[in-house]
Amino acid sequence: MPTLSSQGQPPTIRPVTPGDSHAMPTSYARAACSNASRTSSSPRYRLEPIDFASINAAALSALPDLLRRWLPNGRHIGHEYVALNPTRADRHLGSFRICLRGGKRGRWADFATGDTGGDPISLAVYLYRCTPLQAARRIADTLGQTHVTTFATGRQRSAPPAAPPQPLAPQSSQNQSLGTYGRQLWACCRTITPECHAGRYLSARGCALPHPDGDLRWHPALRHPSGYVGPALVALVTDCRDAQRWLSLHRTWIAAGGSGDKADVDSPRLLLKDHRKFGGCIRLWPDDWATAGLGIAEGIETTLTLARGFTPAWSVIDAANLGAFPVLAGIEALTVAVDHDAAGLKAFKTVAERWHAAGCEVRKVLVPSPGADLNDWARSVDHA
Repeated sequence: MPTLSSQGQPPTIRPVTPGDSHAMPTSYARAACSNASRTSSSPRYRLEPIDFASINAAALSALPDLLRRWLPNGRHIGHEYVALNPTRADRHLGSFRICLRGGKRGRWADFATGDTGGDPISLAVYLYRCTPLQAARRIADTLGQTHVTTFATGRQRSAPPAAPPQPLAPQSSQNQSLGTYGRQLWACCRTITPECHAGRYLSARGCALPHPDGDLRWHPALRHPSGYVGPALVALVTDCRDAQRWLSLHRTWIAAGGSGDKADVDSPRLLLKDHRKFGGCIRLWPDDWATAGLGIAEGIETTLTLARGFTPAWSVIDAANLGAFPVLAGIEALTVAVDHDAAGLKAFKTVAERWHAAGCEVRKVLVPSPGADLNDWARSVDHA
């Protein structure tokens, strides 16, 4: 099968310097290999052992609220929370129960299937089909915890310090943070795996899958404003400078079956109404990965195509956010997959000038076809 480096005219990847209009293009594959060798010695995302007991304790103290988020169709009956089990075709309350009080608080069971667990983390693993680490991080995010304490040393890992803020365009009519509905929806979304609808959609479009601890998940049956219900990518939009500042959700309804097509609805891509988007991004890889270099692009699929050769990578959603993307403390090199249109090229010029002025390296990945983005080009090559 043709690959990114074996068929078609490749996009150009240029180290861009001020006033340089004659940089020699290199192939996508060669630049990707060069970057891999450059970054292979850099510190990467480390899965340090985390204090599951502390996270479970925090979850137990907020258990009723967590259960309302995770299982909004449930209700209190005596000392238990009884809900429909979303992992199966459960139509009647009664068999799926979580204990709310006493020495068995946090224990849960589905008496119809025999599935059981002893704490909130195991319940999150069961509901979202994720690892205990991912479940613990999900709970920490939901409860607003900004750090996780390690077993071995007691040290805390926090988000990297933010650079001094830059003024944003006035957004007085919009919510400045993610509202209750958005937080509940995000808590109900699942990690993307190769076998799920979202994973098959991304693979069919020639995309890499995002990091499991990144800010892209999926929902198996999300309602569109038109009334359509189906699978959707759900991305958390956070402030570019502060990963703990949740701004909005970006939703993409996709066709089931792994065709790589979007759902047959008007406007299959939607941001939450009346929420701020400007100054935000979708961290497809966590902050811990952004140690020296970072890749950005407008759309999610374009960014995940860039991630076939370069990680970490973040989506900035559109050209306006690309042009406004701020210089981030600790990032020395920025790689930008540029949409080959007037808005994309103008936005790249603006962001490149800003990063150059800060003494940073900037590289441009540009496909040869006007009007196309990197994902368009990759799909045409992969299916040639």
